[in-house]
Amino acid sequence: MNALTHWKDVISALVLIVVSIAMFFASNGLEAKTRMDIGPDFMPKLVAVLTLALSVVLLVQGLRRNRALRAAGKLPGQAGVPRQGDFLERHADWLSLLLIVAYTFAFEPLGYLVATACYLFLQFTVMAKADERRYLPFAVVAVAVSALSYYVFLRLFYVFLPVGLLG
Repeated sequence: MNALTHWKDVISALVLIVVSIAMFFASNGLEAKTRMDIGPDFMPKLVAVLTLALSVVLLVQGLRRNRALRAAGKLPGQAGVPRQGDFLERHADWLSLLLIVAYTFAFEPLGYLVATACYLFLQFTVMAKADERRYLPFAVVAVAVSALSYYVFLRLFYVFLPVGLLG
């Protein structure tokens, strides 16, 4: 393994920080169709802020780990441990990033329900270990969470989220 392997958390965190900031500002373009302060940009902005916060935590942890490895003299040229599992497990970090970007672009044309249900299902699949993937429960939970959150935003907050394909 090359020396870059030790920096994967730091690099992933930096990329996610940039993506979350871009997602936050890109959500300003969503059309507001509400009488309340909370509009359709609320959820993407919330996801962006949470992603940013978790990315900062990942960045700090990666830097601390690398500092400890450097102090122990193990950082440059260390063999490292290869990633385990199938393709989804080995590349979960990059696939999650790709899913977040795809969700951002799919939100308006597909609509909240379809885009969120697809995103959640795919994210559940990516994050689960190969032997723990249960596609039917993933689909049921993704659809239920999407429908429930859509109902809450519509009926409690009076936020009209994009309907996309279902409109």
